[in-house]
Order: sequence, then C-alpha cells, then structure tokens
Amino acid sequence: PELCGVPAATVWTHNDVLDSEFQTLMEMVMIVSGAFLFLPIRTCVSWIMPLACVLNYLAVLCLAGSPFPLWAPMRVLQLASLGFFSWRGAQKHERSLREKWCAQAVLKKQGVDLEESAAMTEAMKQVGGSL
Repeated sequence: PELCGVPAATVWTHNDVLDSEFQTLMEMVMIVSGAFLFLPIRTCVSWIMPLACVLNYLAVLCLAGSPFPLWAPMRVLQLASLGFFSWRGAQKHERSLREKWCAQAVLKKQGVDLEESAAMTEAMKQVGGSL
C-alpha cells in the first residue's frame, strides 16, 4: 500500500514506529473503555464504538499499511477482543443496574402494601375495641 504516493516501507522508517502504532491502539481502547465506564449509553447502541475503532484501524491498515505487516492480523484481533470485552462488561453492568432498579420497585410496592395492611389492622383493632 501507498500513502500519498510513497510506499509504506518508506513511510514507516522511523525508530519509534512500533511505539506510535501501539500508542494509537491503546488510545482507541482507552476511549472505548472510558466511554463504557462513564457515559450513560445503552448497550443496544454502544456496540457501534468498538466496531468503529476496529473498522477505522482496518481502514488505516489498508490505506497506509503497517510497519509490521505480520503483526497486523493479531493487532486487529486484539483490538476487537478488547472492544468486545469492554462492551460485554458494560452489558453485564447495565443488566445488574436494571435488576437492582426492578428490585427497588418491588420493595417500594411491598412497603405500600405493608402500610395498607398496618392501617387495616389498626382499623380492625379500633372496631374490635369499640364492641
């Protein structure tokens, strides 16, 4: 592949190429993980973020090449795996929050029922006491 008419091997002649590619991948993972941790995005739509990162990285690989082409498939797999694991963790967290919310709703209803029963018991005691 060529980048602006220059072969990829020529573009990637810097000494810190591995570091810059690794840095880019880690920044992508950091952004996706941070978004899953701190942004209130439902998991039914948040799967788009890791997919976009993988597709973006694949596009750069196709357009500009990689300084280490033999490592490229493994990097794509690692990026996809980390994105999937982050998304799956967010999905499990969302499920536990939903279960907690449902349990609180049940407890609230039971509290109302208990108050009604207590009021009914008090009324029955007053009626029984007046007889």
